[in-house]
Amino acid sequence: MQGFIIGNNESHFPEGMEQLGQWLKEGKLKSTETILHGFDNLPTVLLGLFNGENTGKMIMSHKLFI
Repeated sequence: MQGFIIGNNESHFPEGMEQLGQWLKEGKLKSTETILHGFDNLPTVLLGLFNGENTGKMIMSHKLFI
């Protein structure tokens, strides 16, 4: 396995996005995420992020009531 920097492969970005999108549609790639709701959970979200308590992307969701 070898990592890469997107800036080094900028010319291939559209092609890569198309291929990744296709793999997602086919179920060949799976996306995981941890979602916590409520602005009052912000400290928990941040601490969990730095402690590795999330699976995949860590998301904090809240509704803004005006």
